Amino acid sequence: MKEPENIKDMILLTLEGKHDAFFDIYNATVNDVAKIVHNLIYDKSQKDDIIQDIYIEMYKALSKFKIDQPFTPWLIGIVVRQTKSHLRKNWLLFRLKNKQMEQADQESQPDFSGKLVDQLDNRELLQSIHGLSYKLKTVIVLRYLSDYSQEEIAQILNIPIGTVRSRISYALKVLRTSIKKEHMSQMEVERYEF
Repeated sequence: MKEPENIKDMILLTLEGKHDAFFDIYNATVNDVAKIVHNLIYDKSQKDDIIQDIYIEMYKALSKFKIDQPFTPWLIGIVVRQTKSHLRKNWLLFRLKNKQMEQADQESQPDFSGKLVDQLDNRELLQSIHGLSYKLKTVIVLRYLSDYSQEEIAQILNIPIGTVRSRISYALKVLRTSIKKEHMSQMEVERYEF
């Protein structure tokens, strides 16, 4: 996410009570915020509620923003915290919907055309990512799905860069293991079908 142009002017105008300036901040950042939220949550129907909570929290916290600091890492920090908070509040509902979606996936009959196979591979990867703990999922989403550097992730999450590297390494190891197990079980099924 690139630093929006004239963001500091928009912040100052918002703090002066100009609501149009906050609307400009929203328009300049909402697509990037939505992309990150989309990749952090499993139940996409919650995305709009989370985004709304993010902008409410941002508006409340805008007076605490240090104008000499970069805006984007500050905003992404709010995105990560609000998303985590929302997931924590709705954990039971999230788990129930997750089970329903898994059952629906098992009941569907896939068409194995080339494009669909690629989509299934991506869906398997995304499901594996969603199976990670929130801490691991956050660094993977920020690094590989939102293209933030390790230094930017450390700043956004307010953790040491060594911790970011460690979490990325461990998350990749877990993902490799998960995908390998999935492929091994698929090979077992295919072997017994003959």
